[in-house]
Amino acid sequence: VFTHGSFNDVPLPDDAVFYCAGTTFDDASLEKLTTRLVELPGHVVVISLSQALPSPLFTTIHQGLYPFSWGESHVYIQEKVKEVTRP
Repeated sequence: VFTHGSFNDVPLPDDAVFYCAGTTFDDASLEKLTTRLVELPGHVVVISLSQALPSPLFTTIHQGLYPFSWGESHVYIQEKVKEVTRP
């Protein structure tokens, strides 16, 4: 299911792959999005352009420079780190 809208206004699924054109985000917006994604209880993968999510709770599993219609852009694929359960 694809949803078009502001991450501030739509419910986010617990388990999902999110695409974020980070080129258009200011620091405050990117931090707010990151906070929302960290709080999701499920498996979260994020594909972002230009900048990675600013959180140690996401690990970068791939990054590279790719061509787009407007030129080249950095692409980051990050996965939310699973919480470690301690005995």
